[in-house]
Amino acid sequence: IISQLTTQSFELNKRLAVKENEIREQQDSLGSLNGKLDTFAERLESFKKVEKLALNASDISTIQTQCNKMIANYLDKQQGDWVNVGVHFYVGDEEEVSKRIGGEGAGSRDALFRVELDKEMKCLNQQYRAAC
Repeated sequence: IISQLTTQSFELNKRLAVKENEIREQQDSLGSLNGKLDTFAERLESFKKVEKLALNASDISTIQTQCNKMIANYLDKQQGDWVNVGVHFYVGDEEEVSKRIGGEGAGSRDALFRVELDKEMKCLNQQYRAAC
């Protein structure tokens, strides 16, 4: 029994030494990472202490104007979200039209509609609804 206990004790001590070695390595790695964290925190604080530039209204206006000019060089101007769409209603030949709508001057077959570009086609045949 004593030899068996000695063997088990030896094995346990060996495992304990391996685990203690792993813990030391992890602590060393953690210490190194903590040092890096401290360095980064110090750099961050130094960046925060740098004086911020205050712009007056004239400077802001100048910067916005210059930015808009540069953007205009690269982008085409858009007319907006709405376009005018011309529609001509085809109702058949002239005789059918005069019989149905009461003859000359009874109504126009041409119309101009303002249409939102982002609307689906099914919404265009209805009056504006919040769901469309």
